[in-house]
Amino acid sequence: GNSETIWNGIKHAPDCHYLAARKLRNKA
Repeated sequence: GNSETIWNGIKHAPDCHYLAARKLRNKA
């Protein structure tokens, strides 16, 4: 349900930010 979607979003958010930070560091 909606609660599962929200939970998955919260769970995966840190991974997305971590990958984004790695990409930015590689570019620098």
